Amino acid sequence: PFTRGDIDCGVSLFCQISGTILGVIHGLDVVLTAPFKDSLDTPAQLSEMSSFINDIVYGKIISGMCVTMTFGTFYYGYMALRMMRKEKRNDICCLPYGVNTPAAFAFVFNIVAKAAQVAATKGMSYEQGITYAWRVGCVANLVAGIIATLVGFAGPHIVKLAPKASLLVALAGLGFTWLGIGQVIVCYQAGHVGLLPLGIAVVGFF
Repeated sequence: PFTRGDIDCGVSLFCQISGTILGVIHGLDVVLTAPFKDSLDTPAQLSEMSSFINDIVYGKIISGMCVTMTFGTFYYGYMALRMMRKEKRNDICCLPYGVNTPAAFAFVFNIVAKAAQVAATKGMSYEQGITYAWRVGCVANLVAGIIATLVGFAGPHIVKLAPKASLLVALAGLGFTWLGIGQVIVCYQAGHVGLLPLGIAVVGFF
């Protein structure tokens, strides 16, 4: 049955996914621009490159994410409905399907960024280099999906044998690195500016 908690969960989920998508968009803009901007001479060329990046990000990456999240959400809902009928319960909730935040930032800064740097080093134009980086990201995502699918068949056995902590350590490491240390480094780059909000966050948390 629908409860007030569903509203809170929905709003929190929307904000979390929206924040992740905005972070990914900004990260992609940074990593795709940086390797090629020094090779451009005029503001007009920079504007053209920015427009090309927007076409890739919004026309291909974000649109693909939307299709994936829509399909995944409906499929997860179908799985919850099957479980509800099988167990004759009405308190089943499907796992929300969204963007894996640590993995998304790892893909942006460890795969797409490196591919763009390699393309710039090889002397590719920004059109070729940005397209190359996007394709490398697509291939990496496909390979990750294939591995996850294959490992998924062994999932029930892995869950029975492995401690829960060992299943979460990789995700925790990514989150601590990209969402924790990364933010602290940014704060310390300008200590006089970053230490104040960092101190407020520490005092407020503890």
